[in-house]
Amino acid sequence: MKRIITYIPTLVFILLLGFSNQARADDTDWSGSWSGALNTPGGSLPLILVIDQSPEGALSAHMESPAQAPGQHIPIAEITVIDGHMNFSIPALGASYVGQWDGSEEHFSGQFTQGMTFDLVWARSSETEAAAALPVRPQYPTEPFGYVSEDIIFDNSQADGVTLAGTLTLPQGEGPFPAAILISGSGPQDRNEEVFGHKPFLVLADWLTRQNIAVLRYDDRGYGQSTGSHPGSTSADFATDTNAAVSYLLSRPEVDASSIGVVGHSEGGLIGPLAALDNSDISYIILLAGPGIETPSLMEMQRRRAAFASGQTEEDLRQSQPIQDAVVNLASSDLSNDEIAAEMRILLDEETMTSMGLGAAERDALIARTQDAWFRYFVRYDPAPVFAEIDLPILAINGSLDFQVEADPNLDGLRTILADHDDATIIKLEGLNHMFQHAETGSMREYALIEETFAPHAMELISDWINDRFGED
Repeated sequence: MKRIITYIPTLVFILLLGFSNQARADDTDWSGSWSGALNTPGGSLPLILVIDQSPEGALSAHMESPAQAPGQHIPIAEITVIDGHMNFSIPALGASYVGQWDGSEEHFSGQFTQGMTFDLVWARSSETEAAAALPVRPQYPTEPFGYVSEDIIFDNSQADGVTLAGTLTLPQGEGPFPAAILISGSGPQDRNEEVFGHKPFLVLADWLTRQNIAVLRYDDRGYGQSTGSHPGSTSADFATDTNAAVSYLLSRPEVDASSIGVVGHSEGGLIGPLAALDNSDISYIILLAGPGIETPSLMEMQRRRAAFASGQTEEDLRQSQPIQDAVVNLASSDLSNDEIAAEMRILLDEETMTSMGLGAAERDALIARTQDAWFRYFVRYDPAPVFAEIDLPILAINGSLDFQVEADPNLDGLRTILADHDDATIIKLEGLNHMFQHAETGSMREYALIEETFAPHAMELISDWINDRFGED
C-alpha cells in the first residue's frame, strides 16, 4: 500500500504450497529465470520466478523466495502470457500477479497481491541457483537419530475430508513417554514449520525426543500431504485438527495418555488453548510467542513496528488509522460479507482513495481481507476468557527481540490473565526473535540470514519444564 495499512498476524508474507500447473502462452519464448523484489513493511523481499515452456507453448512455473526459504519451490497454479500480458495465481494463498511486458525495458511491470498489493517487476536473470543456495543450518539432525521416527496419517472426525499427515518421533525404550504436539503459526505450513530456509519444528522435535519426550508434528490441513482446505478455515477449525492429533496419540501404547500436551508457535499458541477448551485429554500448554492480549491490539503494535521499519511516519499512521480501525471493527462485527463490502465501498470513496494513494486493486484486497473467515475469527480472539476456562500447567515464552509479537505487553497480558493460575510459568528470553533465534535487532530480514534455527537454551527450557512435571520420577 502507498500508506501502511498492514496485517502481520503470521510469520511470513510468502508461504509455500504445492499445486498443479496449467497454462497458456503466446509465441514468444518466456522460459527461463526472472528476478524481482517486493518492498514490504518487513523490508525488501527478493523473489525468483522460473518459467518452463513446452514445445506447444504451454507454460508452467514456480517461484522461489531465497530470503525466506532458500531452494524451496512455490509452484504456480496457473500462468499465462498473452499479448505480453502476464497473469499467474496461487489460489490457496489468495495470491496473484498481473503485469505487462515492457519491450524497451525488457521486463514485466505489474502488481503482486496477497492481502496487500505491491508493485513487482520481473526481469530476466541467470542467478537462480546461486540466489537459492541453501545456507548452513548446523542444527538439522542427521541419521542415525538414536530414536524412532515414523511417518503417520490420522483423520479428523470433526471435519469432512481432512486427513492429517505427520511424523511421530519416539524415544528409545518401552515408555510410556510424555508427548508434545507441535502446532505451527499462521498460514499453511508443513510439519517442520519450514520457513525462511529454516525447519524449527524439525529441530525442536529432535531435541525433545532426545530428552525422552514423544513428539507429533503434522502438515497443516490442505498442505503437504494433508488433505482438506486451508483457505476458509479458522483457528477454531485448526483446533479440531490438533484434537485429532491428541486422539491419535491416545491410540499409541508408547505414549503416556495422562501426559499429552500442545506446543503452539505464534497463532499455534492461540490454537492450542482453543483445543484444550474442548479436550480433557490435553495435560499442558506451551506458548511460543502465543497471544496474551486481544488480537486487534497485537495487530496494531505489529502495524506500527512494520511502518516505522519501512520508513513511515506518525503522520502516515494517523492518516491510515481510520481505515485500519474500520477494517478491524467491520471484520469483528456480525455483518454479513455483502454488508461489509458495502460499508467498505462507502468508506473507501474516490476522495479517500485518492488522498491515501490507493487504487482499485488495493481497495478490493482490503475488502477481501475484511471478509476473510480466518481473519474475522482472528480479530475477535481474546485470550482472557479462554484461559479462564483452562486449569492446566502453562509455559509461555517470548523473545525480547520479537518483531511480530512484542514480548513485554504480550507477557504482561498473560501475567494478568494467569495471575491466579496454579501453575503458570512466564519467561522473556533475552536476545531472541520471533523464531527463537539469537538476533541483533529481531527484524524479519534477519531470519534467513541467521544460521541458528532454534536457540538451544530455549529448547532446554521447554524440555526441562515438561520433564519436571511429566517425566519419570
